[in-house]
Amino acid sequence: MHDLQQETVIEAIKSVPPVLFTLAWFKGMTISDAVALVTLIYLLAQIGLLVPRYVSWYREWRYDKRKR
Repeated sequence: MHDLQQETVIEAIKSVPPVLFTLAWFKGMTISDAVALVTLIYLLAQIGLLVPRYVSWYREWRYDKRKR
């Protein structure tokens, strides 16, 4: 029974992007608007992932520079 519930949840999650796109299309969003929105989300996700890494690299570099 647990496997059936897990499969149902996985399939529901897989259907979220097409459902959201269809709802946005019915609200009047064009394909170019959708592509721009997805690109913006991707860009913000990359910034959110890279900025903390660069900050830690900078702090390590600064710490190593002071140590010398």
